[in-house]
Amino acid sequence: MLSRPDPLFATVASALTKLANPESFMQTSAMTDLDTLEQLEQTLVNALLRRDKAALDEIWDTAFVFTDPDGRILSRNDCINQLASGSLAIKEARLLRTQVQVFGDTGVVTGLIALRGQAGETRYDGEYSFLDVYARRDGRWRVVLSSGERARALLSNPTGVA
Repeated sequence: MLSRPDPLFATVASALTKLANPESFMQTSAMTDLDTLEQLEQTLVNALLRRDKAALDEIWDTAFVFTDPDGRILSRNDCINQLASGSLAIKEARLLRTQVQVFGDTGVVTGLIALRGQAGETRYDGEYSFLDVYARRDGRWRVVLSSGERARALLSNPTGVA
């Protein structure tokens, strides 16, 4: 006669297996962080498109700094004020590629984004590489640094190989 395994037994067995093999436990935790950061990156893009200050307040750390493709350094308040005034307006944004890495309480997202919009007198239209650095604070991931650069290598070499 076959019987169903006891759910409590299965849970305890799974926990003991993870404790016996700490690497698998760490990989599971890292995978969760990778997924979370990937989702946050899309949430950030959506918030910029909608000029959603409340969402950006949740995503951008109080120490957030952005370096734009022209080398200007903007604080969190600078970015929020420009969005509110309309001088920073993202009309289209689409993540083309991302790579997420986690180093303890630091997450790094690099990727390529297609953008169309403007910041002041500067217009953006094309593909841009980006780097976003997240810090886990009080159990939540928040962006502390963001940097963008025109993806020149991709313009001159469509295969993306530099």
